[in-house]
Amino acid sequence: MSESGPLIISDQKILAKIHELARLRGCTPHEAVRMAVEETLERERRKVALKEA
Repeated sequence: MSESGPLIISDQKILAKIHELARLRGCTPHEAVRMAVEETLERERRKVALKEA
């Protein structure tokens, strides 16, 4: 998988949710997105592992 440039989010509702998550977690919007993606990936990987077991 290749690296891509910056992610541009133009949906104002999604941006508001990102900023809310960042505020609740006490972090930057970038960090909030990173953590959310990592948490979701881990959850999805566990689902796959359970199906394969």
